[in-house]
Amino acid sequence: MLADVQSDLFSLCDYLMARGHGASIRHIRLVHDPLWDAENASNSRAFCYVKDEGEPTVYYAAAFTSLPQNARVGILLHEVVHLGKGWIGNPEHEADVDAWILAYVPDSDYHYKDCIYSFNGQARVARNIQHVSQEFLTDIGAA
Repeated sequence: MLADVQSDLFSLCDYLMARGHGASIRHIRLVHDPLWDAENASNSRAFCYVKDEGEPTVYYAAAFTSLPQNARVGILLHEVVHLGKGWIGNPEHEADVDAWILAYVPDSDYHYKDCIYSFNGQARVARNIQHVSQEFLTDIGAA
C-alpha cells in the first residue's frame, strides 16, 4: 500500500508543478511515524502531519495507507499545500490551505466528508476528512 501512496504523491506533485504551483514540492518525502499510529487510534482524523526541516516531509499513520484513494489524495493535497506554501505549525493555516485549494485547484472538487474504511480487519469511520473527486484522480494520472 505504501507504493500506492507514494504514487499518489508523485502524481499529485507533478500535476501541481505542471500548473506552476511550486518547485518546492518536487522532493517531498513520505515517512511512517509509529507515534502517529497511537494518535490515529485515539483521533480518527489524525492521519498525517508535515515538517520541513530542510527536507519537506509528510509523516503518516499506518492507517493512512488503508484509506480509499480519493481520501488519501485529498489529505495529501492538503499536506502538500502546507509544505509548498510554508504554512506549517499554526492552526490558523488550516483554513488558509483549504481556501488556497478551493481557489487554485478547483478541479479537485476538494471537500470534507466522513470516510468508512477497513484497517487491520476492523471497520473504521474517519469523520469529516478531506476528499477529491474520482475525476481529479483521473486528471492527475492516479486513477
